[in-house]
Amino acid sequence: RGTVYPDALRVSETFVDGVPTETKLVDGFFGDGVQPWSEVTLSYDADGNIERRDVKYDDGRTLVDFFFQDGVFETRFDLDQKKSRSWIDYTYDDAGNLAGRLIRYDNGIVRQEGFEDGQRFIMAQTDGLYGNTDGVKSWTSIVTTYDANGLAETLETVFDNGIVRNELWEGGVRVSTVQTDDQNAKNWSTITTEYDAGQIALKTTEFDNGDVTVNIYEEGARVQ
Repeated sequence: RGTVYPDALRVSETFVDGVPTETKLVDGFFGDGVQPWSEVTLSYDADGNIERRDVKYDDGRTLVDFFFQDGVFETRFDLDQKKSRSWIDYTYDDAGNLAGRLIRYDNGIVRQEGFEDGQRFIMAQTDGLYGNTDGVKSWTSIVTTYDANGLAETLETVFDNGIVRNELWEGGVRVSTVQTDDQNAKNWSTITTEYDAGQIALKTTEFDNGDVTVNIYEEGARVQ
């Protein structure tokens, strides 16, 4: 069965005795599609569950995903190409509750989320096909954990230049931030910032030459 969607996105599906065996998405006719990939192939097991996805990108790179959820997995493609994403993967637990979600955006950013009892507890974002510095942002990865109320608890950002920033939150309010420069991208090694009711209160900078500066703030304004 074949279907042509807007912008020449072609989808062909193959069945055996009513069970899908392969789905192929082709973007454009002569490499002129609007997606960053040229072809996506979904392979199914004997029960019709998706077990493999092969993606061929316009720049020649390939991506292969394997799935072992045995019936608790679902993927949704943006066939009408009205969204900024290529597809969304959903995984479910034995009770049918959402357990995980993966969104692959057209610009290469990937966002993965984990859920427990319907509550998101972690989100990880990577920029670039392989999570390296070939992405569209100045960061490589961002990982956020959430408390029982769904509020941000920790946030780690790894930048393309190697700087790592760790943030601690309580009740949705930022408490502290620690930045480390292990790759010597800057002239400092560590910057530690403390907050009072969400406003900056203390900032300590340790420089590569051993110097240390301490800045004190009141109501967000530096006083020393």
